Amino acid sequence: GEVRDYGPGFDTSQAMLPGTLFNSGKHDGMGVGLALSHATVERLQGELWMLPAEGSGARVGFRLPLSEHEALA
Repeated sequence: GEVRDYGPGFDTSQAMLPGTLFNSGKHDGMGVGLALSHATVERLQGELWMLPAEGSGARVGFRLPLSEHEALA
């Protein structure tokens, strides 16, 4: 799946490193959301990525493996 926002976006030099908090410079928010999402997806043996969106905003995508039950269906 993928989530997109239409905020100010980020410079690619600000891309989230695995396991780090993301600080956009805003006064509201603590930068925990992306770090928590990354930890959750990683624990489920998936992957998470963060990309600048075309125009403005950001795209955060993730991929999770199929469960054994889903793979057999």
